[in-house]
Amino acid sequence: MNTVRLPNKIYGKWIWKKSLTSLPDSVAMLRREFSCSYDGEEVTLWISAINTYQLFLNGRLIGFGPRAHHSIKSVFIDQHDLSDFVENGVNVLTVLVSYNVDSNHSNRPPGFWCQLASGDREILCSDERWLIRDGAEFAVNRPRVSPHGELTGVVRASKLPLEWQLPAFEVDNSWEHPDILNRVEQFGVTAELHPLPPPVISPEHPVFSPHDGGRVSAYPQYSEVYFSSASGNGDCFAATGYIFCERPNVCKVRVYADDPFRFFCAGKEIAAADWCAGESDFKLELRAGWNALVVYQTPRYNSMGVTLVFDGCKEKITVLQDMMQDAASGWLCMGPLQMSLGECTGSFRPDGLAMESCRTDAANTVSPADILREAELQPMPQLEAMFLRSGEYRIFKLDQLRYGFVRMGIAAGADDVVDIIAGVRRSANGFVQAVEGMRCCVTFHCRGGINKFCAPFPADCLYLAVAVRSAKGSVNITELQFDELVSASGSDTEEFRCSDDELNAFWSAGKNTLRRSAAFIPVSDAGVANDCSLLDAYIDSANVAAVFGNADYIAFRLRRFSARQFESGEIPPLTFSKRRGREISQMFFLPLWINFNYQFSGNRVEFDRAMSTLDRARVYFETMLDEETGVLTGLKKRFGITDVLLDGIDDDDISTEFNALFCRFMLSAADSYQLAENQTMMRHCRRVAARVAANLTKSNGDPETGLFCDRKMSSPEPEATLRANFYALLAGVMPLENFEKFFFSFFSFDPPYYTGGEESTYFEYLFMEMLFAIGQREWAMGYFREYWNSRLCRDANSWYVPGGNFPAPTRFTGGGSVSPNSFLLSEILGIRIATTAHSTVYFNPAFREVRFAEGTIPMAHGKLMVRWEIMEDGSLDVTLNSTVPIKVVPELSSARLAQTEFKLSDQVTLLKPPEEILEEDQGSFVSY
Repeated sequence: MNTVRLPNKIYGKWIWKKSLTSLPDSVAMLRREFSCSYDGEEVTLWISAINTYQLFLNGRLIGFGPRAHHSIKSVFIDQHDLSDFVENGVNVLTVLVSYNVDSNHSNRPPGFWCQLASGDREILCSDERWLIRDGAEFAVNRPRVSPHGELTGVVRASKLPLEWQLPAFEVDNSWEHPDILNRVEQFGVTAELHPLPPPVISPEHPVFSPHDGGRVSAYPQYSEVYFSSASGNGDCFAATGYIFCERPNVCKVRVYADDPFRFFCAGKEIAAADWCAGESDFKLELRAGWNALVVYQTPRYNSMGVTLVFDGCKEKITVLQDMMQDAASGWLCMGPLQMSLGECTGSFRPDGLAMESCRTDAANTVSPADILREAELQPMPQLEAMFLRSGEYRIFKLDQLRYGFVRMGIAAGADDVVDIIAGVRRSANGFVQAVEGMRCCVTFHCRGGINKFCAPFPADCLYLAVAVRSAKGSVNITELQFDELVSASGSDTEEFRCSDDELNAFWSAGKNTLRRSAAFIPVSDAGVANDCSLLDAYIDSANVAAVFGNADYIAFRLRRFSARQFESGEIPPLTFSKRRGREISQMFFLPLWINFNYQFSGNRVEFDRAMSTLDRARVYFETMLDEETGVLTGLKKRFGITDVLLDGIDDDDISTEFNALFCRFMLSAADSYQLAENQTMMRHCRRVAARVAANLTKSNGDPETGLFCDRKMSSPEPEATLRANFYALLAGVMPLENFEKFFFSFFSFDPPYYTGGEESTYFEYLFMEMLFAIGQREWAMGYFREYWNSRLCRDANSWYVPGGNFPAPTRFTGGGSVSPNSFLLSEILGIRIATTAHSTVYFNPAFREVRFAEGTIPMAHGKLMVRWEIMEDGSLDVTLNSTVPIKVVPELSSARLAQTEFKLSDQVTLLKPPEEILEEDQGSFVSY
């Protein structure tokens, strides 16, 4: 099923359970049996939920969704093909729906909707015949969502109905029929079909290999407090505890909390934040005698509360509930208070308030990942990988970083507690963790016998840790499987290979990154971590198109961005949640994205649709030009910029970077209007670009050096920065004749090429793209190798976070999915698009870089297979095989052409090279 469509008629209703509507954080279990006489027709399921669903058919995991919608007034519908999974006879659909009210979607009602059909015959829909049950076993106190958080979970299998996802299950009185049923048009949220098929579970399950194991020899000194009576309506709660010291003591404390808190010791504020993920060490000064601790928080429902990890203390620290040596350990909790968090002080007294006890112990800790990464581990050789006892852990590893679900079979005793942690790296103590500051841990409370575990949310996984927190006997891992999410559209067979192992490693890591980004499911309550700006969407979709040939993917991403424009009177980024800053300069790359999409696909309908967005963006920026200076000024006041592309600028500055990017926008827009055969607007854009470039050169250009300062020359301490001059060159504001002045001002001809500090991933990609475009292939390939080799994480077959030592997670934020694969196809394999939809391509192989290269160029309507090799006698042997008619223009010198043998399939036509034949030293460092 490669196309998506809505059913001919909507039958299903949005269903839910009244008892769950009052909970801001809840899970519902839904179940519906149906009979099917499968006769080979396509069986299609349309499904949606707020916020997320996890879908099973006959106990088999089918998928997860829906993908986030940028608007709180809308939700996506996913279309799943179940043809390969339904069975003749009785089948059962089961769904876990997680509903969470966060700051961005607080007014979205909970609900579930679906329809199942075989051909034109309806099989079932969401209606009163479904069974629904409170899934409280999946929703208890836990770390959840914060700007630096991952979705985590607690599963109390000991209280779950056994085998509730199988057809033979017999329901009891805990299952009821839905008592909320709303027609689709009356639900209050608009449901729209997602234009792409949802990611699917790969039929090839990667294998976990035993990697390490041992015992948790010592937990850190820590204490937890959480407020079990919190309803999540914004009330403030308090907890008090006491520490006794024989003598004055000083230690550090790391704080973990997902909700706003304040922490006091002896009346002095130690820490206060909206959230904290253990990054900071706060100083805790303990005096001799009793020290009163107070924690205030405005917790959400089922909040993790606050976890304090003490470090560097000379003596044991124990938090007690009273100032008596024999007092119970832990905290006394109280609330809600008659005051806000901001009004709270360190002198709080709980006299006269109702209180409840909160005990801290390893068997019931709320935030196990935060504790385990601080614990002391004792590795043990010759362990049986699948058998664990209380206090033991095992670590498994996949062949590369993957995105999906961990599934396990666990044989355990009743109420045994197992922590299951999927992550991308080993922490300082050797335990598994996600990227810095993020959590990805599910605590599983076992039933006696065989337990089936499936992670409730997809996550990045390279390492998997299984730790038995408490068990009466042995815990046996009977099954261990990873269900990888992959894109349902596009091909995964395209490959690239050359004689250079380093470049092959770049391709493999990039392909793995793009494979994960194409399958990534941002969810509506996952916070800023899933924001996606224009450059992320453009570069990701361009590479996905180049590697997998998925024209629908790039068209969809551009449509979503276009639909997001001019909401609330501004041009926001493409995002899945509420942005905290604006990266308005990324809008300057909009026409570049539009042109690429049209160049790749040749889809005129999509191109014309995108042009209306370009018209509005062009008018928006042109009206901002200052009449006096003729450039864009007052940027902070007008745009509120928080931007990784730009250096710090003040309102009275004339920013070289911002105005140069505006010129690039106008020149690229001129190309778009030329493709649209609008000569008037094409000329207008070029005139405006030329006028702004002239004004910028007069204001910010240094005539002595030929370089540009970051602001006007008359400003205090103007500086000729790399980015200011790069964007000036990229935009054509700096003439190409000045390229060598630019180059030797900031770079060296030999390694190390640049020592000026770390630049953004966006900059690195755009810089290399420009160098290849202006013919500096030889030096650019050296820089290309140095940069991507510094980021290559061979162990995970992925990229390191820029400047970090851990694999970059699957994200659309800050260039997280940027990969170099398109450069390998265009610069090593040597194929670049000349006319739309690959009807004509240029061929210019990098025979000075490698001895041979081969690969597949996916096109909008076919594939081009390319192989070339430098033979022992120095001749070039080329094979070109296309599935559709294509014309190839060799960009080779006459001398090289004379030494080249072309082997062409019937669909390939070889054209004469351009009249201006390239010199034999093409690709070397030449002056322009």
